[in-house]
Amino acid sequence: MSFTRYPAYKDSGVEWLGEVPEHWAIIQSRRMFRARREAAREEDVMLTASQKYGMIPQAEFVEREGRRDVEVIHGKDNLIHVEPDDSASGARGPLTTDAPPPA
Repeated sequence: MSFTRYPAYKDSGVEWLGEVPEHWAIIQSRRMFRARREAAREEDVMLTASQKYGMIPQAEFVEREGRRDVEVIHGKDNLIHVEPDDSASGARGPLTTDAPPPA
């Protein structure tokens, strides 16, 4: 894989990253995201993070695999509501259920 070279680069200030294109802004990731604190809604479905299928409803995962992933039975008040394109700690991909599974 090759990438087009930019005309000018600058030091990122991050040792492992090295140089970045000069026009790139370097900001802390905490400035790019905000925490969602909305509790799960009654109509929300439990999602499963799967390396094979991505983020899908747990019922769909059970149907495809014939087995259940982790299911929250107690302490559901700790769950949060997510929207398409949200990201969550511990998730392996975007939290969206309308994308087709990877081939």
